[in-house]
Amino acid sequence: MKIVRIFENTNDLLAIKYENSDIDVLEQLFKSWTDIEFIEDFFNTNISDLNTNYWNNISVEEAIFSLLEESGRLIKMFNELNNISYIERQSKLKVMFRPLDNNLSNKYEFDRTKVYGGRPRNFLRIYALKIDEEKYIITGGTIKLTKKMQDRENSNIELKNLEKCKDFLYNNGIVDKDGLDEYLEIECYED
Repeated sequence: MKIVRIFENTNDLLAIKYENSDIDVLEQLFKSWTDIEFIEDFFNTNISDLNTNYWNNISVEEAIFSLLEESGRLIKMFNELNNISYIERQSKLKVMFRPLDNNLSNKYEFDRTKVYGGRPRNFLRIYALKIDEEKYIITGGTIKLTKKMQDRENSNIELKNLEKCKDFLYNNGIVDKDGLDEYLEIECYED
């Protein structure tokens, strides 16, 4: 596991890159979420979740179209972050990343956060740990079909990834933004 910059010259938005991958988790999510075959297989496998009142018995075709729209919005949102000033980016990040649990005040040492596409019901989630007030480390994401993350394996895995990443931070002496900056300096020097 490694922490990498999403944008070349800034440490405020980062992502995890797992050892068995050539790309970071955000890039992997966007790759999967634009792969129609992957999306269709996912919805066909989980069709019983679409056939509920929560999703208004949406068809697989409607779900695919909706997910592709969402992924397009998310990709655009993240790409726009690279073309704005640090102050503007910080303001947008605070709006984009919301507490993972809507019912808690999020008093974790590293706040667990999520991003989603902006509508009341969205399929896509991006998860991150917030370090202090200004840095976010994306740990993964999922297509969320149920109200609780624990109800499906794919979203439950993301809860575990948040914890694994938190452990990684502690094990590497990263307990605040200064520790994170120091880690990134060493990593960039070694690359």
